[in-house]
Amino acid sequence: MTHRPVGAGASFAFTAGAATTSSAFSVQSDTLRIAAIGGAAHVAIAASPTAAITDYYIPSGTAVTLALTQASIRVVGVTTGT
Repeated sequence: MTHRPVGAGASFAFTAGAATTSSAFSVQSDTLRIAAIGGAAHVAIAASPTAAITDYYIPSGTAVTLALTQASIRVVGVTTGT
């Protein structure tokens, strides 16, 4: 994968085992990378997200890259939880 930084970038830290919602952030790229460090995560992306065990799963110690397109919903936060 080619590294193409856009803007100042952003990072969010969440405590494993606790449901947490990030603050809103501007989408400045066509991809969103999420890494699960210290525990697995379920991720929901929506206007008012609350992740559940049925949402997108990221195993502990791995990272995923989600594609964002013009048709994608506006990302206003990411919620993780067990």
